Amino acid sequence: TRNSFKPYGACQLSHGAIDAAQRVRVRLGGRSIVRITAFVHPLAVKIATVTKPATPTEGKFCVGFCVALALRGLPVSNADFTHESLRDPELLDMTSRLTMHAADGIERTATRLEIELADGEVVVEDVAHAFGSVGNPMDWNALDTKFIAATTPFLGDDAPELLQVLHCFGEAGSLRRLIGLTQRREPDSTTMRVRTAAG
Repeated sequence: TRNSFKPYGACQLSHGAIDAAQRVRVRLGGRSIVRITAFVHPLAVKIATVTKPATPTEGKFCVGFCVALALRGLPVSNADFTHESLRDPELLDMTSRLTMHAADGIERTATRLEIELADGEVVVEDVAHAFGSVGNPMDWNALDTKFIAATTPFLGDDAPELLQVLHCFGEAGSLRRLIGLTQRREPDSTTMRVRTAAG
């Protein structure tokens, strides 16, 4: 009864910062950012420690890069962690502007994001429970979206059908349909890239 889910394709300790960045994006209005400070659970400072990611996997453990993706308006899914995005000058510049500080007493899924703008304003956003955590669970629409994003690279157009089968698994013939949809296939280049990025 205390299961949690990950809406983003990154280390869960970065999810609170991602949520905060998504919330404040409109309030920033495209203004120039001087620095970003993330106050996080001490475990995040120990695990999500990458500051200059060179691979998609490292990007998933870099809070600054995750926040940069969110501030650009991207969903921070597996598809956003690519070698191309890791070479994007604007994303890299934004990544370098974030520093993390361990905050005693803060929940593991919480984050306080402070964004200092060039005009002197400091925009602050507090996230008590990251989306997908026990304190802020994903609804069915969000779970369905994550399922489709995670399975389409492997199943292609069959992914939505598989989701429907799972939603109605009690119906006669569902197991047969499930097996038919998930039989092992020859991986295409997209699938191989996703598997490599996922480790």
